[in-house]
Amino acid sequence: MSTARWVRPLGAIPAWATLSDRIGRRPVYLIGAVGSAVAMSGYLWAISTGSYPLILVLGIVAFGVVYSAANGVWPSFYGEMFSTRVRLSGMAIGTQIGFAVAGFAVTFAARIAGPDGDDWSAVALFTAALCVPPVIAALSARETHRLATEDLGSHTSREASRPETVTA
Repeated sequence: MSTARWVRPLGAIPAWATLSDRIGRRPVYLIGAVGSAVAMSGYLWAISTGSYPLILVLGIVAFGVVYSAANGVWPSFYGEMFSTRVRLSGMAIGTQIGFAVAGFAVTFAARIAGPDGDDWSAVALFTAALCVPPVIAALSARETHRLATEDLGSHTSREASRPETVTA
């Protein structure tokens, strides 16, 4: 199962990234974020049934297809939110804080799964709740896939023509 689960994204991630070049980063990211909340519920349910074929199929759908949508576009989607002057710092600080916080999610999920670890629905709800902030952030972000590089990180094209000042 592990090989099948990890081989699928090799095709899905570039496919989602290519789609984001056509329709935008935000819609593809939203498909991945909302879809992950839904797909994870199905995957956890499949685990609770003990059906290996069902676990395989829903695992491939959840991790190999749906999650790949967000995973394929977040580097460009996040990076394009910042001007070139602060892009590296903006992405690094934001993602690393997010990764550190997300690292505790597994411990919390194990705790809410109950003493026997069989309360998959609580973990599914927790996972869905974790998908809400990225959805809100994506909905509030502007689409950047058709902006010129020099216009990235500015609120309007006119602001992009003015020199950026950075204050401490």
